Amino acid sequence: TSARAESKYSSAMQRMASVASLSNKSAALVRTQVCSILRRHCLVGASTMSTRTNSLANQRIAGIVFDMDGTLSIQNLDFDEMYRLAGVPKDKDILTEIKKMSPERAAEASRVVQEIEADGARTMQLMPGVIQCFQHLATKDVKLALVTRNSTDTVLEFYRRLWLPAGLPPFSPAISRDGEVLPPDQHLISARPSVNLTNLPPKPDPGAFFAIAEYWQLERGNHLVMVGDSPGHDIAFGVAAGATTVLIDVDGSASTKVKPHSTPDFVVQDW
Repeated sequence: TSARAESKYSSAMQRMASVASLSNKSAALVRTQVCSILRRHCLVGASTMSTRTNSLANQRIAGIVFDMDGTLSIQNLDFDEMYRLAGVPKDKDILTEIKKMSPERAAEASRVVQEIEADGARTMQLMPGVIQCFQHLATKDVKLALVTRNSTDTVLEFYRRLWLPAGLPPFSPAISRDGEVLPPDQHLISARPSVNLTNLPPKPDPGAFFAIAEYWQLERGNHLVMVGDSPGHDIAFGVAAGATTVLIDVDGSASTKVKPHSTPDFVVQDW
C-alpha cells in the first residue's frame, strides 16, 4: 500500500538525517563526493576499501553507470516484506528464485514484487545533492547510463515525476530488468547505436555493463565507473565488468555486507 511505502520513505529520511548530524564533513563536501569523480578524475576525500590496483588516479573518466533505488532516489522499497510475501528466503536472489517457480507461483510472486515497486514509485524522491551533481556532469564530456533491477514502469515514473521535471537529460541508455527504457518524450532520444539491449541478465551479472560499453563504443576498463548502494548487486556488477566501483553507504550498513567479490574501490556517504 501507499502507507507502507510512505513509512519506508520516512524511515530512510530519518536515517539520512541521523547520518548527517553525525558527520564531521560539511554538507557541501558530502554532496560533492560522487561528483568529484569528474571534478578531479578520482574520488578525493572518499574512503577506499579496495586493495585492487585499478585506481582512477591519472585517468579520465569516460562513462558512469548508476543504480536507481537507494542511489539516485531514496530507498523506500520494503524488501523484507517483498521477500516474505513472494515466499523467497532473504539470502536468495528474488529474481532468480521467481524464475525457478511454477507458473502459478511465479505469477503471484511477480505480482507481489510489482505491487511493492508501484507503491515505492508513487512516493520516491531524489537523493539530496543528485540534481546539483548531474547539472555538473551535464557540462562534462562523460557518458551516463542507468541500470536497475526495478521495472520499466518504475523507471518511466522516475523519469516523469523526478528526473525530467528537474531539467536533467535522460540516460543513454537506461536499462531495467525488462530491457531498455526509452524516455517518455521521444524527441529527447538522439541517434542510437544498434546494440542489443534486450534480454540482458539482471545485476550482478555484468552482461548489461558489457552491452553499455559497446553502446558507448568504449573499451571496457577502470575508466568506466559503477555507482550504487548494494555491494551484492551494484558493486559486484561493476567489479565483474572490470570497472571502478563507488559504494554509496548512507547509514553505514552497506559496508558490513561487502564480500571479496563485491569490495568497492571507494565508499561515499552521500552525493
